Amino acid sequence: MFLTLIEITKGLGLLTLISLGYIFLLSYTEAQLNKPVRDAVIGLMFGLLIAIVMIDPIKLSEGATFDPRGGPAILAGVFAGPIGAIIAAVIGSWVRWSVVGGPVALGGIVGCLAPLLCTTLLQSFWHRWSHI
Repeated sequence: MFLTLIEITKGLGLLTLISLGYIFLLSYTEAQLNKPVRDAVIGLMFGLLIAIVMIDPIKLSEGATFDPRGGPAILAGVFAGPIGAIIAAVIGSWVRWSVVGGPVALGGIVGCLAPLLCTTLLQSFWHRWSHI
């Protein structure tokens, strides 16, 4: 149990580093980069975070593992829109396929693409209903 808490803390530390990078990027790119480029860079950052948490999953009891790739995938869609979500999902899917392989990897790819679909749909509903 204690080792699981340590692993979760490491994951939160990675998320904190990505968040600091996002804050730096946001303040730096407001005047220099256009929005699609910024969204692509943010999607790349969250995609790398997805890759890291899949390569080093949290070990649970009975030989099970847990990798919280859904969190960064959803955050990529929230902070970077569809462009960032697509880039993060593609990176996550590629890492899942190349690291795990076989029929289990296909379920992992679906697990990477599901947050992409959800955040894209939620964002389109948000934009549609917020203008009313």
